[in-house]
Amino acid sequence: MHLSTEGRCSTRLRRDIIQMLTNEQVGSVYSRVLVLSAMFCLTGFVAKLGHWSKYLSELS
Repeated sequence: MHLSTEGRCSTRLRRDIIQMLTNEQVGSVYSRVLVLSAMFCLTGFVAKLGHWSKYLSELS
């Protein structure tokens, strides 16, 4: 339970940062690359969390 609340909070914060970057620097290639990199890293992180939570639930 604690992990899901913490994850939602950090996801919301990252989403706010991404929106701020894209709104202020719409035409900037650098900001677009930064946003895509962040999304790629977040996707990998969430996938790993899902894998480990499934693995840990199978052990219980």
